[in-house]
Amino acid sequence: MADQGAAADAIGWIGQASAATALVGSLADSYWQVRERAIQNLGRLRVRNAVGVIVAFLDDELPSLRKDAAAALGNIADPRACDALAARAGDQDPDDRKTVVWALGQIGEG
Repeated sequence: MADQGAAADAIGWIGQASAATALVGSLADSYWQVRERAIQNLGRLRVRNAVGVIVAFLDDELPSLRKDAAAALGNIADPRACDALAARAGDQDPDDRKTVVWALGQIGEG
């Protein structure tokens, strides 16, 4: 798993649009840590065509993946994520709620 997570990070640090395909593929990995790093890097790279797949993680059972998905969507700042984020503004986890509010603010500024 450590090697797979490092690979997701390395792909993200390449910073090329071609890395987006590999990162999106990493979202199906069996290790949550790999999925988490892929989400983080998609957000850091501001991969707009990944918004739909990242939105799905707003409903993940793991609070950390929900929070990272909200943060990634905020970094991407694509208005298509607004409705999905707004629907999660009442998340039971306070960190997730805070990140959702931040993400909505980022989109409003974009």
